Amino acid sequence: MVRKFIRITLQTLCALLCLLLTFIFFTLVFGGKDLTTLQNHPSRGYPQHVYHALISAEDPKFSDSFLRRNTCIITEKRCDYTLRHWALGHLTTDERPDLRRLSHTLHYTIALPRANLTVKPRQFLDYALDTSYYGNGATGISAAAHIHFDTTSDALTIAQAAQLAALLRSPSIYSGDRNQWANRTRSVLKTMQAKAFITDAQYTAALNAL
Repeated sequence: MVRKFIRITLQTLCALLCLLLTFIFFTLVFGGKDLTTLQNHPSRGYPQHVYHALISAEDPKFSDSFLRRNTCIITEKRCDYTLRHWALGHLTTDERPDLRRLSHTLHYTIALPRANLTVKPRQFLDYALDTSYYGNGATGISAAAHIHFDTTSDALTIAQAAQLAALLRSPSIYSGDRNQWANRTRSVLKTMQAKAFITDAQYTAALNAL
């Protein structure tokens, strides 16, 4: 009798485990946020230091492994806010503002791993550069380069790329206070140097250009 009970219990647990794994598989493949906007975002091919400035300013751990990026999908308290989080949140805010809270858990438990699997890293970066607000009415890196420096995104210097990346955290504050903007830019450049995105000589030249 006891053996029969144990056998039935184990069979039930195995069945439940199979159902759970099936659910996880289908939700990862089909559930959560529609990622079409990210997956189809065009590749821009901006200068490498523009991408490096963005990563240094907003997500220094952007290149972490797939497993490390997904260790905090249940609660944001266990990980830093990343460009991937921002991209999914931006899609929610723009497309489904009425369901922002309701869909929050789905985005970070289902859509984030799906995005990490199906969206190329460069697409996240291009999407962030093209849709972020840089102050003074500039949305997107191309508009920001023109408004802030009267140049094109392809012609941005390392110092200018760092300055624009520095604006992202609080564009209204930094663009209105040049001292705070310069301090934030120095922090971005320091991170770029620490991560070997730029050489010591480039770091010094960029500081002198501020």
